[in-house]
Parts: sequence; C-alpha cells; structure tokens
Amino acid sequence: WQYQQKEGSDPYGSWTDIAGSTAATVSYTVSGLTGGTAYAFRIRAVAGAVNGAPSLERTATPLAPAPLKPAGFSATAGNAVVTLTWTDPENGDITGWQYRQKEGSDAYGSWIPIGGSTAATVSHTVSGLTNGTVYTFRLRAVAGSVDGVASNEVMAAPADPAVTIMAGTSPVTEGTAAAFTVSAVPAPTADLTVKLTVAEAMGSDFVASSDEGMKTVTIPAASGSVNYTVATVNDDSDEPDGSVTVTIIEDSGYTVGSTASATVMINDDEEEAPLGADDAAEAVIFPNPSGRHLEVRSSIRGTFKILSLSGKSLLEGTANTRTDITSLKSGLYLVRLPDGRLLKFVRE
Repeated sequence: WQYQQKEGSDPYGSWTDIAGSTAATVSYTVSGLTGGTAYAFRIRAVAGAVNGAPSLERTATPLAPAPLKPAGFSATAGNAVVTLTWTDPENGDITGWQYRQKEGSDAYGSWIPIGGSTAATVSHTVSGLTNGTVYTFRLRAVAGSVDGVASNEVMAAPADPAVTIMAGTSPVTEGTAAAFTVSAVPAPTADLTVKLTVAEAMGSDFVASSDEGMKTVTIPAASGSVNYTVATVNDDSDEPDGSVTVTIIEDSGYTVGSTASATVMINDDEEEAPLGADDAAEAVIFPNPSGRHLEVRSSIRGTFKILSLSGKSLLEGTANTRTDITSLKSGLYLVRLPDGRLLKFVRE
C-alpha cells in the first residue's frame, strides 16, 4: 500500500510506501504532523509494478499536545474581585484559557472559559464575589479541543476596602481651607460613600458650625482616593491658634484603616497690639527678676501669656504654678493675665 498527503491547501506530495504492508493491511498511522493543522490523504494498493486507483480524499486534523501545567499562578484579592495571574508559557498551540473556582469548603464548579483569551493572555479578574469569603481557583490552557494540565490551587479572600485619611499642609492661616486626602485600599469597584466627623480643638473658633459634625465624602469607583477640605473663617478677632480634626466613621462597605483621623493646625492672623512697658500693672511675679522659673501669683486662675514688649506671644503658663522660662533671653517682658491685666518682669 501507498499513501499521499497534503497540508491545508497545499498540493499533494509524492506517493509514500507503507512499509511492511501486505494484502491484509487495513490501517497505518502517519506521525510527525502538526497539531491543529488540517491534512488530506489518499491511499492506493500496489500489485507489483502496477499502481491501483487512488481512493477518495479524506481529511483529518491532528490534536495539539496537551498544554503543560500553568506556571507562576497566583491570586490577588480586591473589593469583591480576585485577579488571577500566571506566566506566559510561550506556546502557540494554546487557543484559550479556562478557570474553575470553589467557595469555602464547597466542591469545584465547572471549568469556565476566559472570554477573549489567547495564547498571550496572562491575567483575568473574577468579579461578583462576596467579601470575606475564601475562594479557591485552578487554571488550565486549552489547545483546540485538548485540555491542558490543571494548575495548582491558589486561594484569596476579597475584602471591603480599608479607608484612611491624611492631612495636607499644616499649619494654615485662618481663611485658608484645611485639606485632607481620604483613601481606600483596594480601590472601590463602585462609588464609595465614607462617613466623617469634623471637629475643632476646644476653644478654637475658626470653622463655621455648619461645616462641623457628621459629614460624608465619596471616593469615585476605581480612583482610590478623594480630596476633602474644611473651610476656615478669617475674622478680625485676636484669638489663640487652633486646629481642625477629621475622623473616619465606620460604616458598611468599608473598614477603618490604621490612620483613622488627621489634624490640620490653624494659625490666627491678627497681630497683638504693641504695648509699652509703662502700660503694665504692678507685678505679682515671684521671683522678679526671674531666673530659670517664675510663678505668676494671681487671685484669677487660668492661663497667662508671656509677651515681648512689642506684644508678640512667646510662652504660656498657668497662674499660681511655676513656669519654665529658660527659653527666654535676658531682658524685660510682659505678662498678660487671664483677666487681661498686664504685668512686667525681668529675665536675668
């Protein structure tokens, strides 16, 4: 017996003897073909030097070798999603990829084709998962109708994003907005509304009451972060410097990360009126002159300020309590009592 073959639309080659064939031979295997390629064949019998009539043409497509087990297979959890990644096997026979998954201790489901995948595909994101649930995945390549060897198992548990906050420039001067950045990791797959509280430090009055209390901010889908600002009021009052703090409040759809609050300091921009030493009332300071410490003895309790002669605030202390003044240079200073009276003292 003899056969001839052709590949695809190419012409037929020469007739090839089927070695060892006899009148009783009824089959033969042609080897060395390319998987996934269509071949056409004809056979004929031979009687000595006489060639028989060729058979009708028959076609067949050899199967490609089964793709090897995927290498570098891993799973990364996100918000209601898991991203599968693997190493490119550089196998041109691969026509696509499939995965299967199971939830917790359940059994695996069916193999699912990865739509649009090719030999060069190296990642796929599985969506619609439940946060807090552990999922297990396997992967295999497909070469035509031939399924490749399945990968090892990998596991991942999708989770709600963790939300944190960071302060921007600090301090700011009254009248300048305090800026913050609210971030979510992993980035939300849909717009995420985050609850916040805005609060000033006790005694501060730089933020309008309408801008304090419970607030919300929305982190856009896939962006991962959003800016949040708190307006401050520029008034004509001479007041102590203050601060504003924004704190993330736990709610459904996210967890509170390690940095749950952030603070921006706010500086008053009014200058204290220049004062002369002659304006100071009788001193009730011990000792005076003073060395490393002084005590302001007053019947009015509270916080006093130590001022330069030009009225600049330098230190604060508590009446009837010893105050450390080692940071002051030698010279004459003023003390503004809680009731507004002025005293003077000498730093030796």
